[in-house]
Amino acid sequence: MVQSSELNARLESKGLGVHLGPLIAVERYDRVAEAIWRRFPAPAQGASEYAVAASIGWTGLGYRARGAGEHKEAFSQLFQLEPAAPQEQRYQQDSHFFGFVTNAAAAAESLVFAVHALALGIGGQELTEQLLKRQRGEMVRTIQAVKQLEGLGRSLQLSLDMALPLFEMRDVLLHRGRLPRNHFVGGEFDSKMTLASNPKAVPEEWEDTFVFGAESCDANAAWLGDLVSDSMTHLEVALGVVGSGSDPAGGGGSRQNER
Repeated sequence: MVQSSELNARLESKGLGVHLGPLIAVERYDRVAEAIWRRFPAPAQGASEYAVAASIGWTGLGYRARGAGEHKEAFSQLFQLEPAAPQEQRYQQDSHFFGFVTNAAAAAESLVFAVHALALGIGGQELTEQLLKRQRGEMVRTIQAVKQLEGLGRSLQLSLDMALPLFEMRDVLLHRGRLPRNHFVGGEFDSKMTLASNPKAVPEEWEDTFVFGAESCDANAAWLGDLVSDSMTHLEVALGVVGSGSDPAGGGGSRQNER
């Protein structure tokens, strides 16, 4: 059996000095981080602004992906329907669900931010405050417009389109819309955690209520792991880490770190 200290060492990023959890292949993550700085060497007056911006996003990806994984595991372990969980446990369930959704969405957007900064640097476009405040869709379109990153841009667009429900949940949880989930007490939904399929509608129009289980965060966690792995494959080629068609990490983040 692998001890926790050994597992943490195996998952630890050399660049960040912390473990990143099972959703990221750490050695690939570190190689891409190093390649970002090599792609934009520091000018005489200091660090390259493109490398700094991209590295901030890349660090955010690592931290938020770890957070998503930790909250997913805690949510799964705490979840209980029968017998009805006590109020404190239900609070913990809710808190870890919130943490998973917000961290998973933030990890994906950190990744987009990092690649967008690379796209601006490769395209020779001046890095301005206005550009760094672009919405996710605008950033992805800029990525697609850069030849070296065009394939990654298309892949990001497809993957992010698949995850729109995750981002909508995040927006509602942050009170950009109505609160989407409730711990119903009494009746059919006694003690169960539920989510409406149309969470931004008014309460009387909520429909197809989904009853959560211990595995309810698993699909989005798997989506995030695949998004990161696929993006690193594209970035390894674009940044010259490996040749086209080569995959030294041997697949997705979770599979790599379980070896």
